[in-house]
Amino acid sequence: MAKAERLEDACDVREMRLTADEMKYLEEPSSVSSHAIPKSWLPHLQAAAREDSNFIFLNENEFAVGRQKRPRGPNVRARIVSRTRDGQRSSNPHQKTDGRPGSSETLVQHPEPRNSVSLTLSTPIEEQALNYYYHNYLEMEHLLPDLADSHLKYVAAGRCFAEPHSILSLAIFAVSHITFGRARKCQTSLTAGTKHYSKALVKTNLALQNASHVTDDEVLQAIMLLSFYENSVVDKGSIPDSSQAIQTWTSRNFAHHDGALAVLKLRRQAPQRTNHALVLDKLVRRQLMRSLLLRSSPLPPWLEDGFEYGERGFALELDTCLVEVAKIRHRAKVLLADSASNPSSSSSSSEGECGQEAALHILLEEAFAVDTKLLRWTDNTPLENWYTTHTVKNYGGAEIHSRVFSRTVHVYPTVGHAGMWNRYRALRLAVSDIVLQTLSVPDGLTGPDDTTEALLDAVTLTIEQLSNDICASVPYMLGLVGTGCTLGDDVIIADPPASSKRTVKATTAGILCWPLATAAMMSGMPEKNQQYLKKCLLEVSEMVDDGVLERLAVFFPQLSKPSSYAR
Repeated sequence: MAKAERLEDACDVREMRLTADEMKYLEEPSSVSSHAIPKSWLPHLQAAAREDSNFIFLNENEFAVGRQKRPRGPNVRARIVSRTRDGQRSSNPHQKTDGRPGSSETLVQHPEPRNSVSLTLSTPIEEQALNYYYHNYLEMEHLLPDLADSHLKYVAAGRCFAEPHSILSLAIFAVSHITFGRARKCQTSLTAGTKHYSKALVKTNLALQNASHVTDDEVLQAIMLLSFYENSVVDKGSIPDSSQAIQTWTSRNFAHHDGALAVLKLRRQAPQRTNHALVLDKLVRRQLMRSLLLRSSPLPPWLEDGFEYGERGFALELDTCLVEVAKIRHRAKVLLADSASNPSSSSSSSEGECGQEAALHILLEEAFAVDTKLLRWTDNTPLENWYTTHTVKNYGGAEIHSRVFSRTVHVYPTVGHAGMWNRYRALRLAVSDIVLQTLSVPDGLTGPDDTTEALLDAVTLTIEQLSNDICASVPYMLGLVGTGCTLGDDVIIADPPASSKRTVKATTAGILCWPLATAAMMSGMPEKNQQYLKKCLLEVSEMVDDGVLERLAVFFPQLSKPSSYAR
């Protein structure tokens, strides 16, 4: 892509040409004028232009040259992360389009706490919501390996004021308002979020019917954002106290995921693709794969080969394992459902002429084979990606006791590596759950009782060990283990803040969502592990403003059958 094209796309000041059909559904003008970009958002657009133009700009004192007003009084800080001196680039995740993680020397952590955004009564609600969403969901606080990247790294919130009527801008406004409204209990923002969501949905549906726009990057990004909107809009009054109601609400999220699958398939058939589009496909595919696995849904053949989407190395190996786990999870769902509905049947409809017992044996063999492959993945993982295990010092205080599981904490190279290991554990938990359910089928497997008992004991122990490791990763993920807190084999836990939202952003907490949700779906976990993970689910759901995750925590550990939740 030419430099001029990249600069034009970054600034995005072109006028939207709306069709008559689009105007029909969008009678009300946006409350944000495309000709009146808030001053606090100018650094967004300026930074985007600098990053994508490949030119070097002198980064002078921003107060001296009038880019920002000097702070007056306490606790008044710039709302948008500024460019740093000495040629360093900000931690804006949108600066790369080749999918490669940047060097740690090119990323600078933003020193402000997440709630330090200075807002006044005169600040428009749109600006408040977008500031909240940007700082907590888009501005990365840690350097992440490629394996932990999300499609959110390519969401440019600064475009919303330049092009407020675009599909992506409407989706960003919808999610920004709903997350901000949920976090601040602001009904005005919640109402605005619903309005923007309706407009985004209409425009997305129109784009899906337009062959020239259906494969646009912003259409795919908007669909994925709207899927999260469905989770965030849920509150305690939205879902009755029943697991069936949770399934109904998650189906709204899955409807968007299914739409994204259809768009992704069309994008893969396009003759010419940009690097940006290819990386976006890879990141979206990762989330859709996790969604299909938790739903126990079959994988379409065109989605299976991670190499075609750019996965490489040990990331590709783990991706291949995920594909195999998803396949046997779907087969297990069909087979076990058939066994439950026809317990006396001599043959299984899902396995052709194979009898029920033979089909169950095949399923067990496949599950053990995938588990072995996952174990081999750990052997091939480079040493620099491993974690260390530490014992907590001064264990015994009530607050520390509730935040740490069994005095054990894992410390990882980055939170992204912690997410990688937890996804590995979630996959093994899914496999172990299949084994446990298969061995528990009444009269399903004949043979020596001691053999079945030995297998049950082994898989139960595996589930306990895997859940122990997930529990041990939580303190590090939630910022309770800081730099210099490890003393040999011991670790010191930082004093917990009044609210984790003050120290951990949604970008970090979101990495915990899928492993925790997966664990909540699995059976055979010790009660103490269940209770600890239940607290973690509730805490993380608050950090990421996710109502479905919060409801899932309420029913955990009662939910023991596969549900669906993917991030």
